[in-house]
Amino acid sequence: YPIIGFLIKISSNGPILFKQKRSGLDNKEFLCYKFRSMNQNNDSNTKQAIKGDIRVTKIGSFLRKTSLDEFPQFINVLIGNMSI
Repeated sequence: YPIIGFLIKISSNGPILFKQKRSGLDNKEFLCYKFRSMNQNNDSNTKQAIKGDIRVTKIGSFLRKTSLDEFPQFINVLIGNMSI
């Protein structure tokens, strides 16, 4: 976690975690956490990434290929918003 956070921080400006609103059990809204894999942009909540998307950082590309960008979702599991 600290190594990935450090790599994200040195590779681009902005926060380490990306927070996105999701619907959970009984349609209850919660914030889903992920490692940030894109440069900060205004389209992140409305426009889905595509292959070769220029918004994805170099470290972000690696995180997406290995699914390590999903690792912070375990915080949501510990909170009780998501299940494994």
